[in-house]
Amino acid sequence: MTLYGPLPARNFLRLLRKAGDIPPGREVVAEILDEMIEALGAERGFIFRPQARGGFRILLARNRDREPISDPDRRVSHHAIRRSQAGDAPVIVADARRDRRYHTEEGLRTGRQPISIVVLPLRLGGETGGGAYLDHRFQSIAASASLLEAIEHWRFLLDICLQSRERERLLLRARRRARGLAAAPAGGAPFRRGRTAPSFEGAVAEPATVEDCEGLVGSNPDMLDLFDQCRRLGRSDLPVVLFGETGTGKELAARAIHRSSPRAERPFLAVNCGGVPDALLETELFGHARGAFTGAEVSRPGLLVDADGGTVLLDEIGDMSPQMQQKLLRFLQDGVVRALGQRATQKVDVRILSSTQHDLDKLVEANRFRKDLLYRLRGTVLPIPPLRERREDILILAERFLDRLAKLEGVETPQLTAAGRRRLHDHSWPGNVRELENEMRRLVGLRLARVEEKDLSASVRGRGTLFASRDGSRELRIDRVVSEAERAAIAQALSRSAGNKSAASRLLGITRKALYRRMTLYGLLPGGRAGQKRG
Repeated sequence: MTLYGPLPARNFLRLLRKAGDIPPGREVVAEILDEMIEALGAERGFIFRPQARGGFRILLARNRDREPISDPDRRVSHHAIRRSQAGDAPVIVADARRDRRYHTEEGLRTGRQPISIVVLPLRLGGETGGGAYLDHRFQSIAASASLLEAIEHWRFLLDICLQSRERERLLLRARRRARGLAAAPAGGAPFRRGRTAPSFEGAVAEPATVEDCEGLVGSNPDMLDLFDQCRRLGRSDLPVVLFGETGTGKELAARAIHRSSPRAERPFLAVNCGGVPDALLETELFGHARGAFTGAEVSRPGLLVDADGGTVLLDEIGDMSPQMQQKLLRFLQDGVVRALGQRATQKVDVRILSSTQHDLDKLVEANRFRKDLLYRLRGTVLPIPPLRERREDILILAERFLDRLAKLEGVETPQLTAAGRRRLHDHSWPGNVRELENEMRRLVGLRLARVEEKDLSASVRGRGTLFASRDGSRELRIDRVVSEAERAAIAQALSRSAGNKSAASRLLGITRKALYRRMTLYGLLPGGRAGQKRG
């Protein structure tokens, strides 16, 4: 039986044009892999690259339904990959079950070893480096001349795409490093680069350079763009509104702007405008004279005077009362401070930054915030992405926190297991970076050598939410809720039809082929084990 169809010339030419884009997007590589899986009749496909210290890293893992695959390292034959890197010819294994060297960790666990394996070594930079791995656990791929010809076409396409991406990645890194050196202030740059993002078992993202911006850490493109904006904004006195959820690091971004500015040697002071009585906030900002109120035994300058020549961050500016908004507006108009209970005024030079988790335009529409004050404060808006939108940074931050907190406690840094890392990665982190830091502080306090999934707090593990899964946990994530419901429906349909797949597929309203795929995914085939669908 021929398991690959004729090479789809129209699709191939379309992808060839996309691969020639500079740089070709990651989605193009995924689309190429999807087309390879379909054209070669494979069940799954993986893109991998070698690591400097030996071994390999899987960049992309897809199944025939064009979905990501979790735990890819466990699902491939390491021997087949090593063999492919020793030469330039494709590796084709007609029946991997007969040679124990090709067995996978998944196969040893489930008893379902791949039958067919095809590995295409790629020629990145003129040398063999990485490749594409495809397999099928239920059917055999015959090593015919037509198959070899098709393989060479797809290898050519992947070579073009990945070499272009590699050149662009190196160029981007060089440009970013050069900009960072040129923008470094005399006292030392707040931007530190060069570390590589850690991976977790099952990750499919490319390795990324980690940047550290005054405590803000990340490799996510939005965060790298944020770091660049902080550096550029540091060169001017433009007022900035930092917008983001609680715990995202708005104050750290404000400090990065200050440290990148000519004001870096002068003070940076922050005041929380939310939930503070007007009298207290007024004295905090403008100061007070001796005897201005009961208990004012000495005169005290406010933050605006203390920060003269520097920067003041007005945290949660959207919670400031209308009365204080009026007083702040007056200061922004003339730059003059008059302490409470004092006639004399003082001219100060401070840069005002503000932060909020509220949409200030909506507050203006609701008459809760002055429009004229908003115009004064909003020279530009700098959005800070929540942690759930930059998941590649979660494990980077977790390891940084564990290392730093363990050193403060004088204990050994706990090591995250694969299951623990995966759960941290999948958690939505409603409290953002602050919640993650608190979780790591709790783990360090437990004096653990290794952090298993069971060691994480109930909120991170997902306990106490809306859906009870088969292992007893309660999940709220849509992908897991849907997976559990789908698996239960398939099991019930098979039970009603006494195992007849055609009848079960009619009950479910899906094709027999789709039913077979889902039974494989959920481990409902005889002797199988449930897989983990990845969201």
